[in-house]
Amino acid sequence: MDGILDFNQLQHEHKEWSVHNFPGQTPEEIILKLGEETGELMGAYAHLTREYRGNKKRWAMEIEDAVGDITIVLAGVCSALGIDYQITVEKVWKDVKQRDWIEYPTNGITE
Repeated sequence: MDGILDFNQLQHEHKEWSVHNFPGQTPEEIILKLGEETGELMGAYAHLTREYRGNKKRWAMEIEDAVGDITIVLAGVCSALGIDYQITVEKVWKDVKQRDWIEYPTNGITE
């Protein structure tokens, strides 16, 4: 690995790559791609847990690939919609990590 890649760098590099490779791509096309990649994750997980066609190592590798693809496509979604990927993930994680679903099973925060 070349080093740590943060969401800002990923978003910037992905935008340059995407403009070069897919000029004129619409937000709708990028969001559909996200759905495609999510479907691949779900399919690989189903195969892994049910041991369909192939071995567990193959499906584990497919899951890793799908997770990476989803992360990369999300950078494209953010760029297309004018969202700062880094700030968004940091902000949402700050809120999510405050939730305690064991202590507050109704809403994760107060009850």
